[in-house]
Amino acid sequence: MAEEMVRGDPRDRYNILRWDRVKLNLLGSTNYKPSKPWVSKERSKDEKIACDFIIYADDIRTSGNDWLECRLTSRYVASHMNWLGLQDAARKRQEPTTTPGPWAGLVMQSDGGAITISVGQERWEKASP
Repeated sequence: MAEEMVRGDPRDRYNILRWDRVKLNLLGSTNYKPSKPWVSKERSKDEKIACDFIIYADDIRTSGNDWLECRLTSRYVASHMNWLGLQDAARKRQEPTTTPGPWAGLVMQSDGGAITISVGQERWEKASP
């Protein structure tokens, strides 16, 4: 319920998480681009993928099209969560980057349309005897 409240009205032009259409990029379609997500929320004004956030247990990760959008999304989500009484520790936030570290033990990177998945060094060392 809190996540829905934070997301707010997707048509509100002052909402950083605004979007107004869903774009499908499905395998086999004439406009298929392997470097793009299969399903995405898009803003028709600038035709960019909308800012978003994902919650995994007590960890919140935000996404945006550039450094500033990602920072604004993080601030927006954190302030709304705190207003609802849900603690979001600023010390746990990470700087926006295109090469994030491991989350849940895996590292995913996109480089020139190719997506690679690997295990972080710390998790690898725990697995080896």
